[in-house]
Amino acid sequence: ARSFALFASKRDSHPTLVRVHAAVRMTILLTDADEVAKRYGVLGIGNLAVSRESHQELFDVGAVASLVECVKSSDVMTKRAAAFAINNISSNPANHTACERLGITRALIQLLSDTDKDASLQATLATRHLCESAKFRNQFTELNGIPSLVALGHSEDVEVRREVAAAIRNVSLSVNSKVVLVREKVLPLLNDMMHSPDVEVCHQAAGVIANLAESPENQSLMVDDGVIQHLKYVLRSKSIDVQREACRAIANISAEYGYAPAIVSAGALQSLVSALSSPDFLCQRYAAMGVGNLAGHPSNQKKVVQEGALPALISIAKFDNADLESQRYAVLALTNLTGTKANHSLLVETGCLQLFRAFFDHQDVEIRNSACFAVANLSANSNNHTLISAEGCLPKLIQLVKVEDKYANLRAVSALRGLSTDANIRVEIVESGALPDILKLAKSDEVELQMEALACLCNLSLCGCIGDNPLAFLNACDVKSLVSYLCSADATFRLFGAVALGNIASAMPLQDTVIAGGALAPLVAIGNQADLETQRCIAYALCNLAADPSRRVDIVREGGLPALMSMACSEDFNDQLAAISTLRGISSHPEFRRQVFLANITEALTIGTRANNLDIRVETAATLCSLSINDDNKMEMALNDTILLNLIDLLKQNQDPRCLRQAMGCLSNLTERHECHPFIRRHQIHNIVLPLFHNDDNGLCREAARFLTNLAAVHENHPPIISGGGIAALLLGCQKEDAMTARFATLGLLNLSTLAENHVPLMNAKVHL
Repeated sequence: ARSFALFASKRDSHPTLVRVHAAVRMTILLTDADEVAKRYGVLGIGNLAVSRESHQELFDVGAVASLVECVKSSDVMTKRAAAFAINNISSNPANHTACERLGITRALIQLLSDTDKDASLQATLATRHLCESAKFRNQFTELNGIPSLVALGHSEDVEVRREVAAAIRNVSLSVNSKVVLVREKVLPLLNDMMHSPDVEVCHQAAGVIANLAESPENQSLMVDDGVIQHLKYVLRSKSIDVQREACRAIANISAEYGYAPAIVSAGALQSLVSALSSPDFLCQRYAAMGVGNLAGHPSNQKKVVQEGALPALISIAKFDNADLESQRYAVLALTNLTGTKANHSLLVETGCLQLFRAFFDHQDVEIRNSACFAVANLSANSNNHTLISAEGCLPKLIQLVKVEDKYANLRAVSALRGLSTDANIRVEIVESGALPDILKLAKSDEVELQMEALACLCNLSLCGCIGDNPLAFLNACDVKSLVSYLCSADATFRLFGAVALGNIASAMPLQDTVIAGGALAPLVAIGNQADLETQRCIAYALCNLAADPSRRVDIVREGGLPALMSMACSEDFNDQLAAISTLRGISSHPEFRRQVFLANITEALTIGTRANNLDIRVETAATLCSLSINDDNKMEMALNDTILLNLIDLLKQNQDPRCLRQAMGCLSNLTERHECHPFIRRHQIHNIVLPLFHNDDNGLCREAARFLTNLAAVHENHPPIISGGGIAALLLGCQKEDAMTARFATLGLLNLSTLAENHVPLMNAKVHL
């Protein structure tokens, strides 16, 4: 046995020993009762296993299977030799499957716990080799081998620690093993190893940390255990290998959004930024990945720029290190930095916008989409719109809207949505023919893409593109689809539905289609509960529909008046004019006058009276006049001081006969009821009316004469009329060429003459003439 062991110790003898089947004899010795003979037999097998050419012979004669039993020997030297033999066998990847099948795993776990340093070291080496196989890693984990390996890592021997770290690193390659390793308290050991003066121990420990950080389940435990502080320390190592693994570890942990602030607050960002300029392209890759992940959190975006990461990121993004993965991560990092508007000016100044524009033509789809996303973020800032347009990004974005890539579609239409807030760019987008493609995206199955497309269309509608081509929109989105958008819980969907329906309803020939599609009831229902902008668009839709008198019945019946009232109270003159005009049109129908007045119209009329716009004041006065025709409204209007004061303002503050005529007509209608006279007399409105008889407008003079005549029908009104100069005004009315004015004025004088005490003033005024 000793002779075989000595012969096998020389590699030159191995071919001869294999040829004469010496392994058979040595295998027999493994079962010998003599412990010393067994020891030399195991040693001979171990020495012969140094040559890979011998491995097949050792498996064929059953030598490897016999080694498993030798591990259980009480002789230290035998166990040491068995561990040596298993290590040599396991160094050949071709043997791993056979080793798994023969149960080598249990033998190694036993040796790892052995008190003999050499035996446990050889077992660690074997474990390291075998753990290159995924199946062995799983076996090793399932058979609870990790605690033994972790315990061995606390050895003070540098070589043992080095091999343990390397073995654990291989074990950590399996997904299942990652969680088990952390559960078995490997983190304190690894944290200690990262501070080892031995570079290889530090390198392997950092590699394990990087592997463990790939599992989301481990990340919170690692952060809580202070791993980031230890990684920050090793990032300063002079070893490129150590730096690389530390960068990878931080990049993996930073992939979880919630831990990004903790990493930056721990001070690791500065070291990562320094690694961006490393001479090793893998260091640059992982550092760019880490910086990109950290920049994904809004709280870190300004800090990344402040730490001076831009120059290095731009260099990598330009492909200066010739590594495509590094370029992808650098472009992603720059894209994330565009998420904060405070960074935009600096990014533009350093040429990032030109870089993103160039990446639109990049062959790599990830880089292309990231660049599109960056431009979309920049487009959210109106200060960048001119620069983006001048850089020629718009045609590229429109082109990306058409490609068969939903992610590219999403980012491109997001960018167009931001740019479309600019009036000039809106027109450019429409003129470029992008509308049909955006309309197609509005019907996408992807909710986010659909929302962005609809928001973009809402912005584009401000240039009148929907109103100019309502049929095209109706063909792309039928009324039922628009109604479903309108009834959506999402504000963007609702807004688009309201905008589209309102613009389509502006075309009279298409209104039947809108009504037939069941849009009216949802418009009214949503208009009473939606946000202000959607309410405004719905009110415009109702205004357009109300342009057809036959539709007004449906609008009132469905409860559309509150939406119109709300719009009439808008601060925008165009909104006010559209709403008041619609209310005036509805009030022209006798059956609706009472409902309109009861719909709390007073506030809208007050705002219209005070509007700094003549057309609004004219429409307000016309609405008041129409409402006052209703007999029930007259008394309530007279009782309402606000309305009377509005009428006074309309008479005093306007010179336009259209406004004066309608306001005067309203007062004349109110005086048709004697019960209203005291309230009108209280405000001395009759005195305000008298100067109007000098106006050249026949309609205005006619209403003024009717007003005074109605008041003169009640004796209580005679004294204030006469004392205020009413007789002279009525005499002036009698001289008007308009027959109706003269008739009303004459009737007024007749009413005054019914009281004997008025005869003297009338005679003095020479009424008889």
